[in-house]
Amino acid sequence: KNFLKFRRGKPFARMAVFHGFLILCCWVSMAAVLPRRTRIGGMEDRGSRIRVAGRYGRRSENFRHFAELGGAKDASAAAKEKLENLAQEKSWKIKESFVSVGDGAVLRMFEVTNVDDLLDQLIEKGGEDLEDDRLPYWIEIWPSAIALSRKIFADKDIGPGKSVAEIGCGLGLCSMTAGIKGSTVLQTDYIQDALDMADLLWQLNEKELPPEAIKPMQGILDWRSPDPSLQFDVVLASDVAYEPRAFDPLIKAFKSLVKPNGGRVFLSEPNRQVAKSWTQSLDKLDKEGLKLISREEVVMKHANKTHNITIYELT
Repeated sequence: KNFLKFRRGKPFARMAVFHGFLILCCWVSMAAVLPRRTRIGGMEDRGSRIRVAGRYGRRSENFRHFAELGGAKDASAAAKEKLENLAQEKSWKIKESFVSVGDGAVLRMFEVTNVDDLLDQLIEKGGEDLEDDRLPYWIEIWPSAIALSRKIFADKDIGPGKSVAEIGCGLGLCSMTAGIKGSTVLQTDYIQDALDMADLLWQLNEKELPPEAIKPMQGILDWRSPDPSLQFDVVLASDVAYEPRAFDPLIKAFKSLVKPNGGRVFLSEPNRQVAKSWTQSLDKLDKEGLKLISREEVVMKHANKTHNITIYELT
């Protein structure tokens, strides 16, 4: 009845109402299509892409790195220049990559690709570095490190107020992830070049990290003889059991570095045959004062290959 009255009303009134209805329909349609404006970690996100390194957000399958967003590229330019200068000085060939460590969080990383050249240089140089097997294992982003960094990112207990140490940190992906979450972190390695690279990678990402992020401290550490005065709430070790002679020193290092009564050790391994019997014995460490509390199998793809990683948690 009201509709019929409308049809019989004055032409001008009918036209105004009709046009108003069309405008309302158009507005509703555009609101449904255009991305919504949200805030992620204090920065506006218009829905098209997720904010990055260390940020929490939705639609993580559609994120892109902060370096592609306006302004952030300039902030990391100084670190990028330092990294390129270091690579030139050391004769490294470096490759950029982006590593997702969690829901909507990604880190900009670089790794060294000319490993054969570095091995040749080490052999030619000889001396203490070669005798002590200071091989450049640190130059790559290993799948075990990616798997462990995701475990750390998801762990609700790792964050502000927790002390974390990573042994054999290499490029520092795992310890960087702990630092992003606000933990007090110590990155350690046996090789200074690894620590220098890890420091530059933090600087490269630092501008875009969340407010709670804390830059890791660094120190040279031989896990065969760790400093007995150092103890941490959490100890991280990724892909470190690649030689049998390292197995016993690793257990002693875990026992020395982790705090008693609640401290935790996270170890990620790619299930190499050489370490199989050792990893299987991790549930029999009662005499060493350690206890295996969880074992998690992770299947992941990296560099166009499928990798089976096991993450062990001890206390």
